[in-house]
Amino acid sequence: MLTQKFRERTDTVSFRIGSGIRLSLEEEAKKSGVSLNTLVSQIFTYHTGWGRCARRLKLIPLSKDHLRELYQFMPKDRIQEIAKRLAETAGVEHILFLFQ
Repeated sequence: MLTQKFRERTDTVSFRIGSGIRLSLEEEAKKSGVSLNTLVSQIFTYHTGWGRCARRLKLIPLSKDHLRELYQFMPKDRIQEIAKRLAETAGVEHILFLFQ
């Protein structure tokens, strides 16, 4: 049995952007080994998916190393208190937002 890959229908659209932005995008695409079209499609996909949700939920990217630095001098019971409070409030809000 052959497996077929179904391609999503695409549309051709044109945009006006600054020359500096175009050059930056072309440079990034080259570094990443993808076409400019692929890079821009990835950016749009991120923006309309997770990026949009993260922005609405006011999330910021933060590495584990940053968190370790922030919490290393805090007493364990204080960290647990913060985690419990956030789980009870922010967690519920995020789930309700993401899953309507």
